[in-house]
Amino acid sequence: METVDNAEVRIAVSEFHQYLSDHIAPLMFTDSAELLLRYPASALAGEVNRWKGAQASRAPGVAAADFLFHAVKKFAVMGELDLVSRTDLARYLKDLSEAVLEYCPEADRENLRRNLEQVGETAPVDDGPLETIHRQGDATATTQEVSSQIEGPLTPEATLALRRLSLFLEHLQLQQLQPDAAGERRGELASQFVTTAAVRSSSVRELEQRLAPLRQLGIDTASGNLFKAISDGLPGWGSLPSSDGEKGPPPAGAHLSAMRQMVLLAEDESEVGKRFRELVLAVVEQFNQGHLGRASMMAELALQLVAEGRIQPMFVDTLRNTGHEKLDLERLKSLSDRPDSRPALRKVLGLFKALQPDALLEALDGESSRERRHELLTILEIHQSTARAKAFELLNASVSPGVDVDPFFQMNLIYLLRTIERPEDASVGAEVNLVMRACNKQSPAPMVKQAIAFLAQSEHEHAERTLLAYLQVFENMLLQPETRVYSIEEIDALLERTCTALARYGSPRAWRALIDHGLKTETGLGNTVSRLIAAGHHDLSKQKDLLGRLVGALKAEMRSVLGFKLKKNDEKRLALVQALAGTPAPEVRELMEEIAQKYPGEKFAEAASKALAGFDKESEPAAAGLSGDLDLFGLPTVLQILSQTPQTGVLSLLNSEGALQATLAFEEGLFRAARFGELSGDDAVYQLFVKPFPGTFAFATREHIESSHGPLGPPQQIVNLILEGVRRHDEWNRAAALVPDEASLKPTDKPTTPLEGEDKEFSDSLWEKVTSGATAAECEASLAVDCYRVRQLLAHWVEEEALMIA
Repeated sequence: METVDNAEVRIAVSEFHQYLSDHIAPLMFTDSAELLLRYPASALAGEVNRWKGAQASRAPGVAAADFLFHAVKKFAVMGELDLVSRTDLARYLKDLSEAVLEYCPEADRENLRRNLEQVGETAPVDDGPLETIHRQGDATATTQEVSSQIEGPLTPEATLALRRLSLFLEHLQLQQLQPDAAGERRGELASQFVTTAAVRSSSVRELEQRLAPLRQLGIDTASGNLFKAISDGLPGWGSLPSSDGEKGPPPAGAHLSAMRQMVLLAEDESEVGKRFRELVLAVVEQFNQGHLGRASMMAELALQLVAEGRIQPMFVDTLRNTGHEKLDLERLKSLSDRPDSRPALRKVLGLFKALQPDALLEALDGESSRERRHELLTILEIHQSTARAKAFELLNASVSPGVDVDPFFQMNLIYLLRTIERPEDASVGAEVNLVMRACNKQSPAPMVKQAIAFLAQSEHEHAERTLLAYLQVFENMLLQPETRVYSIEEIDALLERTCTALARYGSPRAWRALIDHGLKTETGLGNTVSRLIAAGHHDLSKQKDLLGRLVGALKAEMRSVLGFKLKKNDEKRLALVQALAGTPAPEVRELMEEIAQKYPGEKFAEAASKALAGFDKESEPAAAGLSGDLDLFGLPTVLQILSQTPQTGVLSLLNSEGALQATLAFEEGLFRAARFGELSGDDAVYQLFVKPFPGTFAFATREHIESSHGPLGPPQQIVNLILEGVRRHDEWNRAAALVPDEASLKPTDKPTTPLEGEDKEFSDSLWEKVTSGATAAECEASLAVDCYRVRQLLAHWVEEEALMIA
């Protein structure tokens, strides 16, 4: 495909590489996928090989065959999601599978061939080792130490908490004695131990007593390390909703409650300040490691403590003034460009004054480095409405009489007004008038370009009149040299921008002015007809007089090639064809067909053929456009957004290999159905929280909800399911730390007691399985319920000592 000189193909190939690397969601790749399906599979296989070569250096442990399989599988997902024709894709995949074998080492080729025949399988991915907080030491602690150091009578709830701590400690001791034990498992156990100890402690002394056994296991219990241990156990989905009437802290789970407790348990203000600083540093560390969801949850907790007045200003101010310096700037810049990361980023940036709109705009004013200005603007866009309101305020102040202002700073303020969505209560007319007061004959050309772009998307009579005036002014500058304030090159660029804006504006008056300009023949105006190309993205069928003028102009140009060809006018013919490419009127279709047939091989004939293909292409139903990365957006945020918009459609969740894992159906913003593996309905939603996975999501609108996405239940708000899912996630992690996947359990001589709210028939069935030798993971896999119920009941029996790990 490298030999194809076509901008659309180059963009499609670039998006193909991004899609393979999970940088864009399937929904965003749809148009490019359809375009690539028109080219030979061998060409696409070459692009797969190029992508493989780029990835090999980043993941040396992954075989070439795995990369090739991954690429074919990812392309197949487009059909599984009904984003492209399954029939067309099925034929194409056969050719693509055969073509990629050429790039596979001979030793692996036959195995790859067999796997490609069953492309539903997924390729292995090497995620690399995870960090742990465990340190080597002597495993001399005993479970009795946990309770022996706690004084006073114990309530049943406190007794249960101590029993859990004892069990966690037993597991840690066993892990200490196994040199090959996974660090991830030790980290989870330590996180659960510290979280339980912090939540259940009412004083520093009590917390220190409960943490003492960890020190004997070689685990550093300094408060800074404890924040890290707890944060490593947080889910990555970011902030959570609150339900009506709920009291106390938001439903953020035990881990955040433990962090809050650790800060507030400190006995003096300086120690509180120190622990608050450690909390903020843990936020920065999680952010720098790529865990934006965790970082945003912890940042929200830190800001809540500040808002409550729990931290003295002397400890807050210094940290908020300088703490941003420790953030990974490159990671911040890369995340800033992704709209789906902005809600979580705003919470992290909220900790630091230098990253707030006031400070960012102050830094922007007078900044000479273009790259630095771009960075500041990108961060400002994260703040959305807050930054926009401040930009409007500063632009308004800049036009006051006698104010000395940098026009390039004004340009950046106009950019923010354009790129950040205008709130519903904002006055479009007031904004247009303000921008035009800021722009005058002395304004630099880049600032005028930015103003024109702003006007193009402002649907207001003043904006239209201003664009028409700009067109006249720039024409006069070209025809009357004495009126010029810009170079000819700058005026050409401004005319190009103005014509594009008029075409986008789409009113009859704007289109008439554009066509009048485009058909002018004064040589001083430059290549006017080329500026008509902007009209090719719009349907002019209803503007009969304007359409007739364009068709007439093209016919006149075509008559000049009868009998001989005037190559010098080919560029004009091409521009006129492209100007009509968005108008599928009968007279246009007839003319395009004639051109395509009579002049094969000519560029304007190829453009006519392309326009005809566009006319014949059936329009696809519009999607909601909501798609992104699950880690960045967070499942609770995605579900809340869908619940707040009265849309009907299906949310598809895909894993990191692009395989469809789950679907959730919404009807006018209300939850109706879900399917995740063998589970459906509410249980499927709960399972998504209990067993989250990295990947992407895409929402597609539908006219009706089908039962293929699970049995249709009564319409309900999703918020309560989110809150219950979060609770189950926390409880399942705790239970899994007590009863790991591989654990086999055996009964003791102590009787079982019912678990509140659990079904007796289910309890009896699970007891039979686990006492027959099934591991915890095998029990979860064999019972058609969400795994929370299984692991919670097993942990209950272990805690009451009716079961013990064999």
